[in-house]
Amino acid sequence: LMESLVPYIRKLGIESAYNVIFHPLLFRTRILWQTGKLARVQEQFVRSTVNKILMVEDNLIRQTGKPKAVVGMINTSDHSPVSNFLFYKIVLKKSGCDVIFSGGILPVSKAFEIHRIKPFSILVVNHEPSDDPGKNLRYLSRLGKSLLLRSIIITDHTLDETDKIPENIIVTTGPEDFLRTISSLTRMKKAS
Repeated sequence: LMESLVPYIRKLGIESAYNVIFHPLLFRTRILWQTGKLARVQEQFVRSTVNKILMVEDNLIRQTGKPKAVVGMINTSDHSPVSNFLFYKIVLKKSGCDVIFSGGILPVSKAFEIHRIKPFSILVVNHEPSDDPGKNLRYLSRLGKSLLLRSIIITDHTLDETDKIPENIIVTTGPEDFLRTISSLTRMKKAS
């Protein structure tokens, strides 16, 4: 499987390959597993293969010069695909950011400890389903203000018309939206 996927990265670049091929493949594989059309082991094999490809791509990125921003990333839930989070790390590094990636699943409150070790100006957190999404957004907004963060990006979130998004929070709905957001943020940073 890996040998058949890698040529797409070389042809399209990792950003397009993930959006056009890998992300839809992962989504369809998960649906097929959930509906009993694929065994769990088959779904895990596909996910594991894509994650390995992303880790290799991540290790190939060489940063030069002063970073545009230091970004902390915290995976708070296993509800969002780990593959997306690995992809977001690649996007951030390729855009010139210095990325602090926590790895496993941590509560968002650990951002304080990470920030104490290495301060960051942007925090990326995956969406965690909640009975009270407004409460989560308010907590993240307060966290961002107390750490003096430029912004907090919540990933893989489906917006509800009733969601009131605090001004220091940016919500992205998936990989394509995350790419646009980071592109916009890095352009704003250059202009300021």
